[in-house]
Amino acid sequence: MDMVKGYIKTKGKKPIEPYRNKKSFYTYDYIRKTGGDFAGILADGMVQIDLDDEKEGKLVKQIVTETGLRSAILKTDRGIHFYFRNTEVKKKQVKLMTPIGVTVDVAVGEQNAPIPIKVNGKTRRWLNKIDAIEDIDFLPDWLQPLKKKHNLPDFSSLADGDGRNQALFNYILTLQAEGFGKEAIKGIIQIINQHVLKTPLGDKEVETILRDEAFLKQTFYIKSKFLHDRFAKYLKTEERIIKINNQLHIYRDGVYKNDALEIETAMIKHLPELNRAKRSETLTYLDLIAEDKEPASANYIGFNNGILDIDSMTMHDFSADIVLQNKIEYDYIPGVYDQIVDKTLDKICCQDNNLRKLLEELVGYLFFRRNELGKCFILTGGGSNGKSTFLDMIKNLLGNNNYSSLGIDELGVRFKTAELFHKLANVGDDISKKYMDDSAIFKKLVTGETVNAERKGKDPFEFNNYAKLLFSTNKLPRINDTSVGLMRRLVIIPFNAVFSDKDTDFDPFIKDKLLTKPAMEYLLKLGIEGLTRVLASGFTEAQAAKREKRDYEVVNNPVLAFVNEGLKIENEAIKDVYRKYGTWCYENGLKPLSHIEFGRELSKNGYQSEVKRIGGETVRIYVKAATDVTNGQNDL
Repeated sequence: MDMVKGYIKTKGKKPIEPYRNKKSFYTYDYIRKTGGDFAGILADGMVQIDLDDEKEGKLVKQIVTETGLRSAILKTDRGIHFYFRNTEVKKKQVKLMTPIGVTVDVAVGEQNAPIPIKVNGKTRRWLNKIDAIEDIDFLPDWLQPLKKKHNLPDFSSLADGDGRNQALFNYILTLQAEGFGKEAIKGIIQIINQHVLKTPLGDKEVETILRDEAFLKQTFYIKSKFLHDRFAKYLKTEERIIKINNQLHIYRDGVYKNDALEIETAMIKHLPELNRAKRSETLTYLDLIAEDKEPASANYIGFNNGILDIDSMTMHDFSADIVLQNKIEYDYIPGVYDQIVDKTLDKICCQDNNLRKLLEELVGYLFFRRNELGKCFILTGGGSNGKSTFLDMIKNLLGNNNYSSLGIDELGVRFKTAELFHKLANVGDDISKKYMDDSAIFKKLVTGETVNAERKGKDPFEFNNYAKLLFSTNKLPRINDTSVGLMRRLVIIPFNAVFSDKDTDFDPFIKDKLLTKPAMEYLLKLGIEGLTRVLASGFTEAQAAKREKRDYEVVNNPVLAFVNEGLKIENEAIKDVYRKYGTWCYENGLKPLSHIEFGRELSKNGYQSEVKRIGGETVRIYVKAATDVTNGQNDL
């Protein structure tokens, strides 16, 4: 996504057309050809940091450059503009103090902040141009505007003998009062020491200043009264507690966890004496004050060794500002290889290259936290064919926290649907072949539409499911839905291989070897390659999978099977055809559709009704439609 939404016309720096509530803007090519002044409109999720003071602008640029921060930087007439991804800035404000003592004006994309680019006929110069939001870092703590006015020391004038140690020590309490956590404060003090002080302190002196005893031990009681509101505010900042989909989450090991017990554990870490009633009181207040945050783009995938941006194929360090709920506890290593996994996948796929590609794409699609491609995967086949082993590999790769295990018949059951919330997959092994009467919730979950869920004792909530539905079965269940929409969602993958102890390469301990760290990292790498293919070109068409789905379509739709029996339908009376159909259903142990439903299904398969006079009587018969309608699905 670009860091600008588009462009508007200006005169000098002043817009000459309404822009604050606009949703669409000029393209760059168009605005450039007008020859006049213009401004870009900052994208949502971005913040502009404006420094008019040239000296302070140079200082910030130096810090940004030397710390390796990725910021778009624009030279202005009087100073410099810096552009970051936003964290907490809500609106346009002027003359705000930052933790390092520089004064800034701020503006945000949500208010359509203009970026004057061509002013009085002269195009401003980008000192560092970055077009994509994903390539820009979040606003650092040391540049975050302070909420209150403070008489800050003039750090840039402090040299040896000017009380640097005491000034920085005292400043810790100021930053704590602003709501900065301990790690953020340590980072700010280090920046001030290295880049702002006239004469920096030595590392040992800074370590002394930043010792744990220097930080204010917060007081959460007045006499014996517990101040749950003060403790909740402290906990929110210190433990990085937010809301996602209106559910409380706490930051742990690079991801946000929807775990009330984890939050209560954090409370006890700070106040071991806190009883259940006080923890509950704090939890309720946290629910009121925690900010609702949007999850990071689905392009970001958390692995053990960092966050992969699948768009640019670059790795990023974990950051509380990148809101992820899932992390796979294996490393992403592009060059890794495992021979056992390689040979096993080939054997599972019966050396079918396209089928193997499809399996790799299935694995990668599980990592992607969006469901617009709308595919449910069903692995089918008898025993000893590798189905269970393949599912064990997937479950081991994802980790217990990243998948649920509901059967296809449990998806819409009360208290069950919520188990899919923030999971990468639902892996249902050996699902029931029981007839599925209602497919509505199933189809919504597959395509990521909003669904309502509920946990015992908790308020219902809504979420957009991104867990991929993956099932295995010996015999597919029939579903009370013969629509194109249902069939389009299904990817049925046959497992036709036979693994036997008589095979020359038989290994009774193969599963253990397929679950090792090197094996998992190779499967992960194959998954990423597969996901890259899917996002570029869609799923690979494997003929074996297409045949399997065509066969299932006949099984799932008795009318289609009836048509394929070759019984005479054309020019036959409607009532006679329906009678034949009823007899055929009885002989095959199937429940016939109603007369009206039967007619609708026949129309999908190329027949329509027509009135004719036969022997002096008016009779409604079936005839072939002018345009033949094919119900088979070509896509995966």
